[in-house]
Order: sequence, then C-alpha cells, then structure tokens
Amino acid sequence: MKLTVYHDGQYFIGMIEREENGKLYAVRHIFGAEPSDEEVLLFVNDTLLPYFDRFAKCGVEIKQQKRPKNVKRMIRQAARELKTSKFTKAQEAIQLSYEVHKQEKQVQSKEMREVEKRKKRALKVQKAKQKHRGH
Repeated sequence: MKLTVYHDGQYFIGMIEREENGKLYAVRHIFGAEPSDEEVLLFVNDTLLPYFDRFAKCGVEIKQQKRPKNVKRMIRQAARELKTSKFTKAQEAIQLSYEVHKQEKQVQSKEMREVEKRKKRALKVQKAKQKHRGH
C-alpha cells in the first residue's frame, strides 16, 4: 500500500494505491490545507484502512514487465512519467470505484423513495378512512 500526498493547485490530496492479484486499487482523500506530519500519521494509523476498504471497489488490470530493463531505458521512462500525469491507472481505478459506489447509492435511494411513497400512501388511506368512519 502506498500513500502519496501532492498539491493539485487548490488542495492537498492523498492518493492511496494498493496492488493486489494483478490489479491496482486506488482511492483519493482530500486533506484541504497542507497537512502536518501528525495529521498524516493519524490518518495512516486510524482511518486509512477503513477509508480504503469503503471506497476501493474496482481495480484496474496492470500488465507486468517480464524482462529486466536497461538502466538508461528506466531513467528515460521515469523522466517520461514525470512529464506526463503520474496517476493515470490510479485515476482510472478511482473512477471505476466512483461508478460502482454511485450505482449502489442510486439503488439505495430508489428503495428509500419507494418506502416513503408507500408510507405516504398508507397514511393518506388511513386519514381518508378516519374521515368517513362516523357517517
């Protein structure tokens, strides 16, 4: 598991990444203002694992390199990655997790709306029966 804290221009963001069974799972946590060392340590010790388990639903397949690379090639690739955005796979994993979470929330909210409709309807029927009871 890896935590990377970076500044995106407005907020400080922590990117949590974990590789498991050939898949990359990632979650983003917004710290807001620049976090102190104590804040980061508290986050890592207390809330990192529950937060990660709650939001990391889907992983992105990552391909494994089979042969060792040349040192110069590794240096060039590292420089290329620094120039481009460095969280592309992690961002893809986060997007997939957001979509799964969004679908779960939609199902839950639809069920809650249906329950509320049934309650309102039952209350309406009960009031109507109360009105006609004495006649």
